[in-house]
Amino acid sequence: LSIKYNEDMFADGTFYIAPIFGYQVFITRVFAPEINSFYTTSLSILNNKELATYELLFEELKKNESNYNNNIISNYNNNIIVIPKILHSDFEKSIFNASIKIFHNITIKYCTYLYKCYIQY
Repeated sequence: LSIKYNEDMFADGTFYIAPIFGYQVFITRVFAPEINSFYTTSLSILNNKELATYELLFEELKKNESNYNNNIISNYNNNIIVIPKILHSDFEKSIFNASIKIFHNITIKYCTYLYKCYIQY
């Protein structure tokens, strides 16, 4: 499903449901018009919010996506990979930098709701 909608990836972390052995649960999603809803493409338990952690996560997501889809999007070390064009996320600099490094020409679109929350405080 996600290869069909790979142009836009939505990502965010939550601390509320994180297990005691992890810092956050990081969720990626795509929008599926057929069900008029977001479709979760990954749930990852992360131990921190560091750049290297997000880089590893995005690299693994890129590799795993290629294992489940036959469409060729790009070639990387002779593997087929899927590269989203737009990442929708909050204002976390580590997510931004990791996505630029792993997905190269990706465009970042920030969540305006969270921006409004940030400027209120």
